[in-house]
Amino acid sequence: MSKNKIFTICIKCGIANNKKRQKGGVFGSWIDTCDMCGDKNVPCASAQHDFGIYNNAKEKAIDKIQDAI
Repeated sequence: MSKNKIFTICIKCGIANNKKRQKGGVFGSWIDTCDMCGDKNVPCASAQHDFGIYNNAKEKAIDKIQDAI
Protein backbone atom coordinates (compact mmCIF):
# COMPACT_ATOMS: atom_id res chain seq x y z
CA MET A 1 0.00 0.00 0.00
CA SER A 2 1.22 3.51 -0.71
CA LYS A 3 2.48 5.87 1.99
CA ASN A 4 -0.04 8.54 0.94
CA LYS A 5 -3.61 8.53 2.18
CA ILE A 6 -6.05 6.50 0.15
CA PHE A 7 -9.36 8.13 -0.67
CA THR A 8 -10.16 7.00 -4.22
CA ILE A 9 -9.73 3.31 -4.92
CA CYS A 10 -10.43 1.42 -8.12
CA ILE A 11 -12.76 -1.54 -8.02
CA LYS A 12 -9.89 -3.91 -8.96
CA CYS A 13 -7.75 -2.81 -5.97
CA GLY A 14 -10.78 -2.75 -3.69
CA ILE A 15 -11.68 -6.34 -4.49
CA ALA A 16 -8.04 -7.51 -4.33
CA ASN A 17 -7.53 -5.89 -0.90
CA ASN A 18 -11.03 -6.39 0.51
CA LYS A 19 -10.98 -6.99 4.24
CA LYS A 20 -14.70 -6.65 5.01
CA ARG A 21 -16.12 -9.40 2.82
CA GLN A 22 -19.61 -7.92 3.03
CA LYS A 23 -22.16 -9.54 0.79
CA GLY A 24 -24.46 -7.38 -1.28
CA GLY A 25 -22.71 -4.09 -0.47
CA VAL A 26 -23.68 -1.24 -2.76
CA PHE A 27 -21.80 2.00 -3.33
CA GLY A 28 -21.40 4.62 -6.03
CA SER A 29 -18.52 4.58 -8.47
CA TRP A 30 -17.22 6.67 -11.36
CA ILE A 31 -14.18 6.93 -13.64
CA ASP A 32 -11.14 8.36 -11.82
CA THR A 33 -7.50 7.64 -10.84
CA CYS A 34 -6.81 5.03 -8.16
CA ASP A 35 -4.80 6.18 -5.12
CA MET A 36 -3.49 2.62 -4.59
CA CYS A 37 -2.27 1.48 -8.01
CA GLY A 38 -2.30 4.76 -9.93
CA ASP A 39 -4.37 3.40 -12.81
CA LYS A 40 -6.17 6.22 -14.62
CA ASN A 41 -9.66 6.30 -16.13
CA VAL A 42 -10.86 3.23 -14.24
CA PRO A 43 -14.07 2.62 -12.22
CA CYS A 44 -13.40 3.96 -8.70
CA ALA A 45 -15.13 4.61 -5.40
CA SER A 46 -14.23 7.37 -2.95
CA ALA A 47 -15.00 5.20 0.02
CA GLN A 48 -12.04 2.94 0.64
CA HIS A 49 -13.75 1.92 3.87
CA ASP A 50 -16.28 -0.04 1.78
CA PHE A 51 -13.44 -2.51 1.29
CA GLY A 52 -12.19 -2.35 4.89
CA ILE A 53 -9.18 -0.24 3.91
CA TYR A 54 -8.35 2.54 6.38
CA ASN A 55 -5.72 5.25 6.62
CA ASN A 56 -5.74 5.17 10.43
CA ALA A 57 -7.46 3.74 13.52
CA LYS A 58 -9.87 6.69 13.77
CA GLU A 59 -11.28 5.99 10.27
CA LYS A 60 -11.72 2.34 11.23
CA ALA A 61 -13.55 3.21 14.48
CA ILE A 62 -15.91 5.61 12.68
CA ASP A 63 -16.65 3.01 10.01
CA LYS A 64 -17.42 0.37 12.64
CA ILE A 65 -20.09 2.69 14.06
CA GLN A 66 -21.50 3.42 10.60
CA ASP A 67 -21.68 -0.30 9.79
CA ALA A 68 -23.78 -0.86 12.91
CA ILE A 69 -26.35 1.74 11.88
